[in-house]
Amino acid sequence: VYTLTDLKIAGDLVLDEEALRSLVPVEAGETYSRAKIERGADSISKVLSNIGYAFAEVSPIPEVNAEKREIG
Repeated sequence: VYTLTDLKIAGDLVLDEEALRSLVPVEAGETYSRAKIERGADSISKVLSNIGYAFAEVSPIPEVNAEKREIG
């Protein structure tokens, strides 16, 4: 079991970071769930498609710290 330490949204953001962050149903400190991260990525892709960015790439890239059992 790994704990999520941080959620970073990077790249060429066309929407406010907080707006994008609100689409990912996770919070720092909770147990990491790849399914939740993938749902968030799908939600961001759908929103971007709706505003004209049909081919936006949204790729979750977890940074794993196996020693501390954390993902950031």
